Amino acid sequence: KATATAASMHALGCLFSRSPRRQEDAVQLLRKAVNVREKRLSLQSLHLAASRHEFGCALLRRGKPGDTEMGLTQLLKAAAAREARLGKKTLPYAASLHQIGQAHARLGDYREARQYL
Repeated sequence: KATATAASMHALGCLFSRSPRRQEDAVQLLRKAVNVREKRLSLQSLHLAASRHEFGCALLRRGKPGDTEMGLTQLLKAAAAREARLGKKTLPYAASLHQIGQAHARLGDYREARQYL
């Protein structure tokens, strides 16, 4: 039941993250989805990786102080799980790498960003 609730929070958070007026709601829902999935699923779960990826992206979009660093942490974890489970030549892994590059660029670390973009 908790994992079904996490799936709903994930889906609604993804939807809200695309709406400029719902960024705060998106971050809160995706944070909750990550927390539930961390407790209930394997750390290498693709569902957890998807929630971490979306949570990291939502933090980058929101753009409050500290969001980029926290988003980068989530994206790195998502990329590691996606690489371990799916391999390097997959779209989900590539999407995480792209967002990692975006986070590094926002932090002003352009040399590191170039490795991912």
